[in-house]
Amino acid sequence: MSEEIVAIGDAKLTVKNMQCLIKPNDEDEIDRWIPDDVINCYISIMNSKRSTSAKIQKLTTFDSQKLQSLDERDKLRERNLRNIIEKGNNFLQNELVFFPIHEQNHWFVGVLNASKKEFQILNSLNSGGDTYKETIQKLKLGIQVCIDAALDSQGTLQAWRPEINVLNWPISVILNSPQQKDGCSCGLFALKYMELWDGSKLATEFTQDDIDLFRKRLVGELIFSELNEMKDIQNEIKTRKLSSEESDEPDE
Repeated sequence: MSEEIVAIGDAKLTVKNMQCLIKPNDEDEIDRWIPDDVINCYISIMNSKRSTSAKIQKLTTFDSQKLQSLDERDKLRERNLRNIIEKGNNFLQNELVFFPIHEQNHWFVGVLNASKKEFQILNSLNSGGDTYKETIQKLKLGIQVCIDAALDSQGTLQAWRPEINVLNWPISVILNSPQQKDGCSCGLFALKYMELWDGSKLATEFTQDDIDLFRKRLVGELIFSELNEMKDIQNEIKTRKLSSEESDEPDE
């Protein structure tokens, strides 16, 4: 159960981690909650398919959590400052930045929308923006620290610097986003929001039934992804499948 079967980027998945994707619907919903490593693996897959011309960035759960604890004091350490400047430049260069956010045992998505100058929320259990207002404010503060550091590093005169203050950008809750009908699919809804949201609408609408199908398909997508470093596991599964198909062939 502890054997790693998926390794994509910094995220590693074992058979136990993947159980949440194959548990039947009548199992305890807690056992079907989606952990952050599953989410991070699929985010890496989405990023690998992104067009080089697209000004879109999809951050991992780790990056989102890190930003929520970031403040001005972090810029005083040189190593931290380099990372902060790099993040700030990414924010400045992209029109949409997605943040998977975990709050009160629930996943939802924040989107920094530069063209609309607003922070959007896509939530499969819509309850208004006030529910997570404190978390969003911490995230926005971390983003602003990165942007300010990036602008400072460019040496631009204050009078010529672009006026960017995401702390003042309003929170816009997308009220017509698809909603979950169970208590364990929020992580999967979050991934679909990140995959399909273009800043104004979803490229394709989806329902709980689509998410249930996505849950089943995700196992294969993660294991057989080109990004999965566990090639031995991929080959072993393919060999077993081939052997099974050969044994099922009728004798002549």
